[in-house]
Amino acid sequence: MTKKCTVFYVDNDWDDLTIFGEVCADLGYDVSLFDAPEKMIFSLEQTLPCVLFVDVSLPQSSGFEITAELKSHRKFKHIPIVVYSDTVAKKDIDRLVGLGADFVVKKPMNYAGIRAAVLDAFNHLDVGESCRRA
Repeated sequence: MTKKCTVFYVDNDWDDLTIFGEVCADLGYDVSLFDAPEKMIFSLEQTLPCVLFVDVSLPQSSGFEITAELKSHRKFKHIPIVVYSDTVAKKDIDRLVGLGADFVVKKPMNYAGIRAAVLDAFNHLDVGESCRRA
């Protein structure tokens, strides 16, 4: 039996959060959107998502810091982390993977691109096989 899949996404840009939320809902996944890492961390204590998307450039904590923190925590280290950002240089990708990021995606600018990026990440992580859609 598969579990219901909840996707977490943290980003300080409400437009990005809104479109990402629409994409996940249209794909049939539950999604929780957070505009600050602290809110997401608090929610992790209540619900463990099947995948976590995090923007690399956040004013409170960077995607680097969030990835390192979660991957070093016994309760959260198994959660796949997809770093999702406008600009990701090769050296940053290497650093993120070294910190434990499971996948890095360049953030597209429109619905179709975001949908393709989310599906690519889900396929890479086998998320669709491990949990059911809402």
